[in-house]
Amino acid sequence: KCQDKVSSGKQYLSHVFIINEAEKLGFYTKDIFILLAKMRIVADWQKKNQKHCRKFHSYFIVFAKSKKKIKYILGA
Repeated sequence: KCQDKVSSGKQYLSHVFIINEAEKLGFYTKDIFILLAKMRIVADWQKKNQKHCRKFHSYFIVFAKSKKKIKYILGA
């Protein structure tokens, strides 16, 4: 389970990084779930200085170990 974040004004797409690294290690991304937050608490100081969209979701990624190389079809 992971969540993307913004730190010091820079966007970090954690789910993309994790999937890419897992595939380098021989894992296949079998499925991905997007989990929505039940509560959305935002402090007043955060509203004044917002530069990126809020992250009210996280990812649950399911991997399977694969011995053979998985070929992805791009642009299909």
